[in-house]
Order: sequence, then structure tokens, then C-alpha cells
Amino acid sequence: AIHQTPPDLFRKQNQTAEIHCSHTIDNYDQILWYKQSVDGSFQLLGYMLTNSANPEPGMAVKMKGGASKGQICTLILEELHLSSSAVYYCACRYHSVTCHCFTAQKPVFLPSTPAGVGLSITWLI
Repeated sequence: AIHQTPPDLFRKQNQTAEIHCSHTIDNYDQILWYKQSVDGSFQLLGYMLTNSANPEPGMAVKMKGGASKGQICTLILEELHLSSSAVYYCACRYHSVTCHCFTAQKPVFLPSTPAGVGLSITWLI
């Protein structure tokens, strides 16, 4: 199961909001954060892989914590503005990376295959 808190969040402009996400799924080590704007469009804000935060370029967000089972990953939205009003989703998944390295200088093959995904949401109004 995946759990996100708080379910609703009310903030004024220029304030900071924090949304927390955790899960209870063995071997899942990645939490992804999405924003669904009022017009219905989705935007990837970034992801936490184990204990490494990876915000998308140009996104005014921070992340802290961890993405493994039982850990809490926090999305931090600073200096809120009207366009911050949205539904925020966290998703978790299993991240698998295989690296085939050869003695000859060939490209490294790095596939990522999700074994499953869980979702939870927070409304920011």
C-alpha cells in the first residue's frame, strides 16, 4: 500500500507546503511526484530513488527522505503561487537497472522496467 499525507492542504501565496509519501511494498525503491493542474494536464515534478532526490529540470521543488519500504519521502513546494493549486500524486515503483559493461568501449545498456506502481493524492488549494 502507498500512503500520502495530508489529503488536503490549504496555504497562502508565498508560503511553503510539504506533502509526505510512504509505502509498505518490499523492494520498491522509487517514489515519483506528479502535479495535475486545473486544466487536467500532468507534469512529472521529480523522483526519489532510494535516498537520492532527482527533481526535474526547471521544477521549483525539493525532496527529502527516502523511497524504500517504511521510509517517508517529502515533496517541498516553496513560494507557492496561484498556479500551485493542483492535485499532487505520489507513485512508487520498483526500479531495476542492469548494466552490461564490456572491455571494448561499447555503450552501456541501462534499461528500467517497472514491476508495478502505486498511487496516492493530495489536493493543494
